[in-house]
Amino acid sequence: MKKIFTTIMSFLLMMGMLTPALAASQSQIQPLVETTAADITAKSAIAVDQETGQILYDKDSSTVRPIASMSKVISAYLIMKSVKEGKMTWNQKVSVNKSLEEVSENKDLTNVPLDSSREYTVKELFDASLIYSANAAILALGKTEAGSSEKFVNKMRSTVEQWGIHDAKLYNAAGLLENQVGTEKYPQTADNVENEMSAKDMAIVVTHVLKEFPEILKVTSVQSADFNTGTEKLEMINHNEMLKDGEQYDQKYQLDGLKTGTSEKAGENFAATGLINKRRVISIVMGSKEDQRFKDTKKIWDPLMSRLVLKKTDLKNESNVKMNSAEDGKVGLRLSVPFDYWAKKDDSTKLTLNKIELNDKKQTPFSAGETVATGYLSLNDSNFLEGSKSGLKVALASTQSVKKANILVQVGRTIADWFS
Repeated sequence: MKKIFTTIMSFLLMMGMLTPALAASQSQIQPLVETTAADITAKSAIAVDQETGQILYDKDSSTVRPIASMSKVISAYLIMKSVKEGKMTWNQKVSVNKSLEEVSENKDLTNVPLDSSREYTVKELFDASLIYSANAAILALGKTEAGSSEKFVNKMRSTVEQWGIHDAKLYNAAGLLENQVGTEKYPQTADNVENEMSAKDMAIVVTHVLKEFPEILKVTSVQSADFNTGTEKLEMINHNEMLKDGEQYDQKYQLDGLKTGTSEKAGENFAATGLINKRRVISIVMGSKEDQRFKDTKKIWDPLMSRLVLKKTDLKNESNVKMNSAEDGKVGLRLSVPFDYWAKKDDSTKLTLNKIELNDKKQTPFSAGETVATGYLSLNDSNFLEGSKSGLKVALASTQSVKKANILVQVGRTIADWFS
């Protein structure tokens, strides 16, 4: 009997400790998309906070469209990753085959001329790929990194899958039509296909790249540079006209990257990033009309800069979780790390938690500040780039030290829960 009683008691205590309750307000901030001008020409667009993924602006961002040379951001990530892991070096020599030489000489494409009889460093081709959007250069890098263009594209596909992007269509490292890449065409693909992804997924790509390799901005912020062709120095002018000395430069926009993309099917694309109130923001425009992508970007950034403010909260004492093993029967909560979020200047509502999950293995007693639960922050149903339907996952800490309740009290609470 004693063993049976002990087993029952243990089971009841376990069940009681895993019974969470939410005492937070369900009020939500109004969508920030309302702050942005609606007359941009882009078919799809999005703006997000790089640190949290909070969506600041959205226009049909989930529709998959051609991304053109914005593809090179994914390719550049894999090259930087390979260098970081010691598989490649910046001074490593790269040769090109006759087919890539011909691609580099295609006057319809953006390129630096490559000669199959000489070699180039990884750094030379990398800079040309991002500054001048040189197509044959990034194809050569991809082939060198993976052993073949097919294997490199497979790495691109695998990488975006790992980032939660499941509807991307990737065929080559450059973002060209398949009939433009010579012998580097992906097996069994049609000639007229090109890389495709949604604006939202492109924002996810840029977010991951900037978090892991912020040094990419040292290249994408370069407005002009020289490329040594072997016979002369070719001046490469960055296609991002919003950089200093560019035709669309305005000092109020603190942009330092990232990548343009243009094709007949895509229209004009632009993945931009820069600072607002010392906070990094990412914007994507896709399918802008001719000569409008930078103007579209400005129309998105203007209200973000003028109408939004950054707020900080730890949500202390705004939520609690029921815990039968705690002396008081519940635990007050706060964010383990204070959270910065964007809000309209005239908005008095606050960021709130809409779901709390008690950590399964958390035992009493414990001290104030210990992480005891997981919460989900929410502004609206789709307000974070990589959040779930419940919101953005965050760690929650106890606001006070918690003592262990008497064993009989714990059992009583658990039994009461069964009949409530």
